[in-house]
Amino acid sequence: MRSATLFRHMSLLTRANFLVAAKTSSPAARPLPLLLRAASNATMPDLNEPIMENKLLCMQCEQTKNGTGCTTVGVCGKTPEINALQELLVYSQKGLSCWAQFAYENGVPLPPTLASFLHASTFSTLTNVNFDAARFREYITECHALRDDVEARLRAAGIETSPAAPNDLPWFDLLAHPARWNLSVSYLATATDEALVKMGQMVSLEHRRHIVEPTILGLQEMLVYGVRGLCAYTHHAEVLGKRVPEADAFVAEAYAFFMLP
Repeated sequence: MRSATLFRHMSLLTRANFLVAAKTSSPAARPLPLLLRAASNATMPDLNEPIMENKLLCMQCEQTKNGTGCTTVGVCGKTPEINALQELLVYSQKGLSCWAQFAYENGVPLPPTLASFLHASTFSTLTNVNFDAARFREYITECHALRDDVEARLRAAGIETSPAAPNDLPWFDLLAHPARWNLSVSYLATATDEALVKMGQMVSLEHRRHIVEPTILGLQEMLVYGVRGLCAYTHHAEVLGKRVPEADAFVAEAYAFFMLP
């Protein structure tokens, strides 16, 4: 599959850039894009706290502030709180997809509703699609419920192992790898918006830009934006009664790929 070949090439490029960055002794030797610069030498916050120099960082659309990125509120009207809930949803989608892809690889069938959820919830994170905090809470809860369902199906099929979850990747510094991180539905039923927003900040682009090498971070975001664009089409096609099984499988494969070294 050409998409799998592309992912392999991007993975090799990502690793190569990481090695180059690690061997570069002088930060001045590799100029950084403005919004993907390394953290300043100012006093750093608690290691268990997200680094939020700005209220948010969103640069996924052509309308973004100054053509570089919105940092206080989205030009589209998106608030920092909604942005954080979107970030938490995407992190949850990545975990669900790790389990879904693992099930596919082990021959465990999954209901088409899982792919439908990934399409709709991914589409909801695009610019100007959904600014409803309650709806994002519903998506986050459903995501973790589906993740539990996939794990139960694997165990029922006699598969006791779990998807790969490398623990030495720098972009998983405050929360566990998405394949190992899970929120119970009972917790989500009572969690405050503030608690969920805080978790969203922990995995946000604004936080990650301080800890991830800029080229790697740029590649990661570009690929995620590509999946969002794809899901805009797959979701609307499904609404019209059309779906492509290859596209259903690809979305989970893509998200799971992003979680590997």
